[in-house]
Amino acid sequence: MKKLLLILILVSIVLISGCNKITNKGVLEGTIKIGPLCPVEKIPPDPGCQPTEETYKTYPIAVYFIGGGDPSIAIKVANLNPDTSGNFILELAPGDYMVNLKKSTGVTENIPNTNLPIQFSIKSGESKNIDINIDTGLK
Repeated sequence: MKKLLLILILVSIVLISGCNKITNKGVLEGTIKIGPLCPVEKIPPDPGCQPTEETYKTYPIAVYFIGGGDPSIAIKVANLNPDTSGNFILELAPGDYMVNLKKSTGVTENIPNTNLPIQFSIKSGESKNIDINIDTGLK
């Protein structure tokens, strides 16, 4: 009986400690804006000229961990996958990061008409908001 009671107490402690576990991650959130997608922008916007899932796939954006804040030492840790409105949210461990367009070869590059690359830091339990703007150059 004592053995069973001891096992129940140990299991309870493990379960309770698991429930009280504090995450040390932070959150990156924001919006990706891509446009214009039609030669003439109208108000209200033409639904056919709004970004789609395919539009976001055409401009893939990756998140890179940058060791010691040095962008030349960048390790890809995630892709940003926005919803149909361009909004994204991603949990990241504390550290220094960069978001940038990802070429099909996996190498990042500076693309004209964007505000990329963007460097930022994530702290434990905090949220970082960034907006990514990609100008397609369409006039």
